[in-house]
Amino acid sequence: MAISRKQALLWVLKELASHFERQGWHLFQKVTSSLMMTQEPGSGIQHILLVHAPFRPNDLPSPDVVGLSCAINVYFPELEKLIDEALHRDWSNRLSMRLPLSQLVPAEHLYAGNVHLIHVGADVQQAVQVFVSDFAAYLEPERRRLCMTSVFEEDGYQPRAVSPWSWRLRRAAYYARYMDAARRQALFAELNQQADAVLGMTASNDQTYSKIFTNIATLQRESILHGANELRRFLLAVQ
Repeated sequence: MAISRKQALLWVLKELASHFERQGWHLFQKVTSSLMMTQEPGSGIQHILLVHAPFRPNDLPSPDVVGLSCAINVYFPELEKLIDEALHRDWSNRLSMRLPLSQLVPAEHLYAGNVHLIHVGADVQQAVQVFVSDFAAYLEPERRRLCMTSVFEEDGYQPRAVSPWSWRLRRAAYYARYMDAARRQALFAELNQQADAVLGMTASNDQTYSKIFTNIATLQRESILHGANELRRFLLAVQ
């Protein structure tokens, strides 16, 4: 007797929950149509693993597959609190960064650039093997580097799925919180120069820039400007 897609998704998610529990993850809530697990790899650091099926059945290529999307949310509460205080925002344990598996794996491993297709059959363990292998090869190494706040001391490192300005802001917060004055001032000078270069170039080259979002390029530009401005505000507040 054929099983429904809903049942197939539940079987797949339960198999993944069992696999990740063996890797040190803890189930956050009962498995239903999505999977949510947590891990605290270091003092005050939290990782949240999210797996869900974003596509409607009609958007998938076959009735015998489910499409899974996966990401890890990373929280550095001490750094976020310092950033919120410096920027005069209410502290709410906000997300530090998000690592989507789809931005790390080769494009040919995905369907529609977003999901792993899981072919549902008699052997659920075999069905999830490609997904599990990709997680271990591409997402897990990035996550492991984010198990300690000392990762912010690594010159030249930035997680591939994280915005450069978001990373620079968290790195600045780490240096403000933990590093001696000389190292802190050296990094702040470098970051100030990077932010000023972006903001200054915009001011001189585009006096007629419109705030109306019209296309992806404009959205990306606005994001860069926001990130550079936020970083500069933080540096001015903590210097």
